[in-house]
Amino acid sequence: MVIAVMSTIDSSAVRLPVPFIRWADIVTVPAGHSGSLHRRLYDHELVYVLEGGKGQVILDGQTFLTKADTLFLVQPGVFHSFLSLGETQRLLGVHFDFGPLCEGDEYIKVASMDQAVSYARMRQPASIPGWDLKAEPVFDLAGRPRVRRRLEEVVTEYARHDGQSRALAGALLIAAFNQIEREVGLNNEIARHKKVGADAVRRVQRARAWLESEVENPPSIEEIARRVGWSGDHLRRIFRTVLGTSPLETQNQARIRHAQNLLLYRQLSGSEIASRCGFDDPAHFSRFFKAHTGLSPRKWRALEQERHIDLGRPGRIDLNGQRSKSE
Repeated sequence: MVIAVMSTIDSSAVRLPVPFIRWADIVTVPAGHSGSLHRRLYDHELVYVLEGGKGQVILDGQTFLTKADTLFLVQPGVFHSFLSLGETQRLLGVHFDFGPLCEGDEYIKVASMDQAVSYARMRQPASIPGWDLKAEPVFDLAGRPRVRRRLEEVVTEYARHDGQSRALAGALLIAAFNQIEREVGLNNEIARHKKVGADAVRRVQRARAWLESEVENPPSIEEIARRVGWSGDHLRRIFRTVLGTSPLETQNQARIRHAQNLLLYRQLSGSEIASRCGFDDPAHFSRFFKAHTGLSPRKWRALEQERHIDLGRPGRIDLNGQRSKSE
């Protein structure tokens, strides 16, 4: 088996580090056989069960059942085994990491996993954003094919064996991570909704709609609670259970968004914007805005207008509104 070990990818143009991929392919594990047995990795491996019957993954001595459309992540240093129980399984695997395995901008081709390991260093375990491996080590994605499609695209690009395709495969893996984060969020939202019931969810949704729309004359939390037939404390508790945030923070974020739109797209004075966001005192509004954005309204407006006007100019603008020299 030939494994390509990818070196550093310049990720300065993206918000997340582009992972480099050491290996990505689809393998078949016959019934009663193992895909690996008590093996330890130096990098990360993401495994998606494409099809087949029940299987097992053993991670550091803990056994978890797998089936079609389940996903799991093996972190560096974790002893693990994959076992196919009743039927043949097809597994999609991606070995990846977030830091360089070697110096330079080249691929090192090796003839065995042992040789690949000799180029590697034990990595610090990292997790995919939003995915709590302790709470959900094996992620069931049955009926939600988007993650599978992203990972299949990763394998397809990796198989082209050229630098551009390998870089694209890394970017596609980030897209898969983002989709996994969305799916985890959806699972959490469904669980919260089941916990409080459909009627409570509808009341929370009505409360959020009022909080986000009535920004020029914002009602109190107690007034919103009265409208949905609850006490203020009960609304705060159920609101956080359903949405993971508080009514006040939801209202504050809506007021900030409204203020930013007015600052950027309307030629209004600071006092006029403060009034349209429900503040009688412009100084109070300025303190509120800076507490949530880190910038005063005046500085935020200047910075954003400069960015909108000069998107085509070289160089970057820092948080103080100063343009750096282009590199």
